[in-house]
Order: sequence, then C-alpha cells, then structure tokens
Amino acid sequence: MNYKTIVPVRFLFKRRPYDVEIVGVSNLFLTREEYEALTDEMVLKLLRDQCHNVIRLIREGENVIGVDFKQY
Repeated sequence: MNYKTIVPVRFLFKRRPYDVEIVGVSNLFLTREEYEALTDEMVLKLLRDQCHNVIRLIREGENVIGVDFKQY
C-alpha cells in the first residue's frame, strides 16, 4: 500500500493544506465544540468506517495519519 497523503490529524477537518482533499471527512460540518472534542481515535474510526485504509504515524513529534484512498 502506498500512503501518499500524510496529514496532521486535525487538518482532516480543517481542509488544510488546501491542496489535500480528504474524501468523505473534510466535508463534515462540525461545530467548534465538536471539533474541539475530536480525538485521534475518532478520526481514524470515521475513516475506517468509510472503508479507507489508514495508519497512525508519529513523524517528527507530530501526530499524523497516513491515508491510502483506495477503498477496500
């Protein structure tokens, strides 16, 4: 599997960087309270529930998620 898209966890919901499209997740409309309540595990579960293959990484001290957008 090729994890080309590596983004910080919370960027999945902020749509940043702007050139990274996160299918099925970035189009969620969250309140500030919902956004603040998100945990890394919730983000991973949302992506996995949509049949995306995701892995959790720690890169240079930053918590990131690698996403392979081929659905299985």
